Amino acid sequence: MCLYAIGREALIPQHLRERVPHSTASTWRTLDTALLVGHELRAFQGEAIDHYALLSKYRALKRMVCTLVRVWDRVAGIVLPALHKNKAHGDRLIDAIQQLFTVMPRETALRLARISSTAFHNRLARIKERCGLSVVGRCFKRHPLQLSVVETKKLKALFGEQAYEHW
Repeated sequence: MCLYAIGREALIPQHLRERVPHSTASTWRTLDTALLVGHELRAFQGEAIDHYALLSKYRALKRMVCTLVRVWDRVAGIVLPALHKNKAHGDRLIDAIQQLFTVMPRETALRLARISSTAFHNRLARIKERCGLSVVGRCFKRHPLQLSVVETKKLKALFGEQAYEHW
């Protein structure tokens, strides 16, 4: 009755709420809590009721996440092979896995993505090595002997000149 009066009837399990007639629930909602015997103890229970409400909210959230994981396990067999084969989606897959690391353990995230830890780190290293200044897209610090785009264009221009035709 007190939970109805303070507007926290959602904390009562559904099967118990269904047993309370609508007229009774309406009366309880408009009830002045100061008229209840032991209403002064409600001040001590306020924090416990808040914690219970938070627990109830997170139970529902956990149930939703577990359902999403079960659905993903069923769909992953179809989606993941296409993601792993298509090079264009490789960066997105690595980004998504890194986002999962923020909310779950690494092993679980890698298992959901069906990728080994070694393969993940190799793909991540390839992404980090990319460089727009390089012809082959590799980092100059890691691969210092490669030619830059500017140098390659100069060489192509020199090969096209008449003076260096037989060079």
